[in-house]
Amino acid sequence: MKDSSYSPLRLHVISKNRLYHRALKREMNVWRSNNVEADLDSVQFLTTNISYSGKNITLSRNRDWIEFISSLGSFEKGLILGGGNAKFETYLLKKGTVKTFENLDIVFKKNETERGANQFADLNFVTLEENTYDIIIAKSILHHIINLEHLLTQVNKALKKDGIFVMLEYIGESKQQWSNNKIRFINGLLKNFDLEISKGVYDNTVPFESIRSEEIPGIINQIFSETKIIEHKWDYVYSAAKLGLYHYNLQNNVVQRDKGITIYEEAIKNSEKEAIKYNLLPTIMFGAYKKNNNNFKLEVEKWDRKKTKKELELNFNNMPYSFQKKIKIKLRDYYNYLFT
Repeated sequence: MKDSSYSPLRLHVISKNRLYHRALKREMNVWRSNNVEADLDSVQFLTTNISYSGKNITLSRNRDWIEFISSLGSFEKGLILGGGNAKFETYLLKKGTVKTFENLDIVFKKNETERGANQFADLNFVTLEENTYDIIIAKSILHHIINLEHLLTQVNKALKKDGIFVMLEYIGESKQQWSNNKIRFINGLLKNFDLEISKGVYDNTVPFESIRSEEIPGIINQIFSETKIIEHKWDYVYSAAKLGLYHYNLQNNVVQRDKGITIYEEAIKNSEKEAIKYNLLPTIMFGAYKKNNNNFKLEVEKWDRKKTKKELELNFNNMPYSFQKKIKIKLRDYYNYLFT
């Protein structure tokens, strides 16, 4: 029987698209040369408290949300989407939370992957076996996906009847192009420090970065709204301010990222509650959902060539001049290899 969940109607780009394959090649090279997954304790999120089943959960680091998964029960078979070096999955295996895991990622080469656990897969076009997994985890991968409707439909299909989908994702403005309201709010906070940010800089040397990030919550809601176990969004200005200042550093050479920025960081952290009143987009979303066994419909508008080219073509024009120069020098041989 033909797999209806792989309908072309759910694809923004098709697998035969030449522009897509050129971008995919760049994406694979970036992550294969930088395949370093965050440690359980090294990454600190903006601390947030969540109420779940009468319990108060604090999320401030990777270990917190990994531990939360253990509170959901034990699982026979799991799948990680874009798991990289699989540190989180290894931790869950050692704890006995999940007995076996599969890991799908583009960092593996098609002919060199281990048979079994780690497998090459382009998640924009992956087909998953129906009713196969007790738990599926997506951590910081959905914001790199163009065909979100297709992938999340596949996720729901692949879960067993009582299966659970867990995600922790960047859901801020697509391509990190901060809204005017967010820029004004952040710059109001930074004014006392003689600093400011502007529109984000889209570094499309990593072409799928934040490609449709702000659309993730809406698509999740269309599929999993009736099966939500827990869902929380936070970090309305903190990450945008830090990333914005990083771009600002490259352009103006004013602030050194490694010199400690605790003073204005604290001011930004303390403004989170106030930021919510201004209807700004949050940056982080954590959620756990059960399989949706009901029918649902997702509307998808296919990208034409002009749209695909705009979204994926390598282009240095949006970057500050000093950054353009550094990137062109650094990637000259790589760029010539790909396109000449």
